[in-house]
Amino acid sequence: MSKAYQEIITELIDRVYLKKRTSDTTRIILKKYFTQKSSRRKLTLEMLGKLPDLEREVSRERARQIISRFVDNDLPTELRRLERGLAAGDDVTLNEKSDLVQLKDLLEIVTGKIRAANKPVFAKRVQDELMMVGVIDDNIYLPIAVQLARSFGMGADFKFQEFNGHHIILESDQAPAAATKDLVQYASKISTYFGGLFSLKGLLDSSLSKVAPEFVSAIAEDSRLEYISDLIASEHDYLAVSSGHFYAFTSRDERVSRILKPIFFYYQNSLRVERVIPAIKRALTHNFRRNADERQHACLELLDSADDAIDDYCFRTGLLQESAPGYRIAGPKLTSELSTFEPGDTIKYQVVALNSIRLNGSPIDSMSLGRELRGKVPEAYKSFIFTYPTLYYKEGGGRRNDHYKPLDDSYIYDGDLASPSSPNLERIAYIKRKITDLIVELDSLDLQTGILGKARMEQTMLREYLLLRQSSLLENCESAIGSCEICGKAWPHSILIAAHVKPRAKCTHEERGDIDNIAMLQCVTCDSLFENGFITIQSNGLVAVNRDKIMTKDLAQLYNSIEGRRAYYLNGNKSRLLYMQYHWENIFNG
Repeated sequence: MSKAYQEIITELIDRVYLKKRTSDTTRIILKKYFTQKSSRRKLTLEMLGKLPDLEREVSRERARQIISRFVDNDLPTELRRLERGLAAGDDVTLNEKSDLVQLKDLLEIVTGKIRAANKPVFAKRVQDELMMVGVIDDNIYLPIAVQLARSFGMGADFKFQEFNGHHIILESDQAPAAATKDLVQYASKISTYFGGLFSLKGLLDSSLSKVAPEFVSAIAEDSRLEYISDLIASEHDYLAVSSGHFYAFTSRDERVSRILKPIFFYYQNSLRVERVIPAIKRALTHNFRRNADERQHACLELLDSADDAIDDYCFRTGLLQESAPGYRIAGPKLTSELSTFEPGDTIKYQVVALNSIRLNGSPIDSMSLGRELRGKVPEAYKSFIFTYPTLYYKEGGGRRNDHYKPLDDSYIYDGDLASPSSPNLERIAYIKRKITDLIVELDSLDLQTGILGKARMEQTMLREYLLLRQSSLLENCESAIGSCEICGKAWPHSILIAAHVKPRAKCTHEERGDIDNIAMLQCVTCDSLFENGFITIQSNGLVAVNRDKIMTKDLAQLYNSIEGRRAYYLNGNKSRLLYMQYHWENIFNG
């Protein structure tokens, strides 16, 4: 029937002005104005005056006069003639003006549907329902149709409000701002409170009624969820996550971003998703309990089932990305912010606890951790340290049975602080001592003695040390696979090299002894490129390539896979920054 609408209004305009001395300009403007589609915003008067079909442009005032005359004078005149003919039983008049009868019937259906709808409602919802029953299709623009209905004397006890490019139908006494801006602002606040996302059902939780705008209760209960969903979806930075069960605003991710920054600042490798997402939830839970208000209960209940939504949200906003199935690394948005990260006191005290856990060599119970932190952590921070940690996690059924573990489940052996039960832990300690002894010996030797052999021994032991440090000391101890810290690919140990960031010959005695920072594991290809200044790592941790060097097709292909990749060697350590600065200035010639 929508085709009929187009035909009806077109034929009606031609018939009304058939015997009148009316220019083609009038008909062109009227037809264009009353047949515009709902997919377009309303044509302005200025646009109507510049239609390409016109012989010459007309002013905005002239276009307005043409429309007003048709709606206020010519169309009502035609209706009065129809009514007189019908009253007199004049079949000829009825037949001649059948287009007017059809248009009236159509507009009665449209306006009747609008009146019956629970308002506020998006105009597209009403239009879609009319299309489903075959009354119209998308070739009718509802605000224009209602304007025509007024010419037929069909009063409109409702109004249209444009918002974010959509038309919303309101009751005549409903405030547009309350139905649009106030609700979006409320959803935005709740979203920020929750960390950037929230569920639509949670938004309407009865426990939030004290903080929700009054207008929420004015919306019919059976259409409330539908309307607010449509309203929020009209926002430009809206995301539907977790199969539409949650909504999110991309511009409201500050809270989750603040939680993830220290995690990936201190953990340079991939983390399992079941470690990362619970860490976010623990921090959000702490926030809800610390700032307890009417939203607390609803948010805590929702948080229990939000794992998939949080993960999806972090992916969609670029805070996280997948490194392997079930594993997460910092996403592009988070990576760009890590270089400027400065930990606050809460994070600094968490690091103290994390180091105590790592140096324990195995999971540490609550009592032992408490003793380790005595005098190191102020009382004001202990609640967060023990109950809502983000840099580590706890497992167990109570304080005496709780055990704290790093997010990567990896521990560090340091002298007598760890249990020497693993031969790998003992080997790391031995290598560290042996390298220190070799450096002292090499400094005391002259060129004519066995300096070359001892230098090779130092390099071999440094490589073994880095490989053992990279491996999980409690899992996969015997693994012969490692990863290059430039390209990130997995390689057999025989392919990996202990690459000095600052050339060993240029290092001081203290720098050569800084074995935790002076070198990094690289595959033979990346080592050659790094050593010869073809690639480097920028201060923000991203791999950069030197395109001033000789280029080949194969080299360009390799660059595509590593340029811009985050190398986790730069972790905020000042020594590492200085070593890489030397490489940038003297080898890469940045």
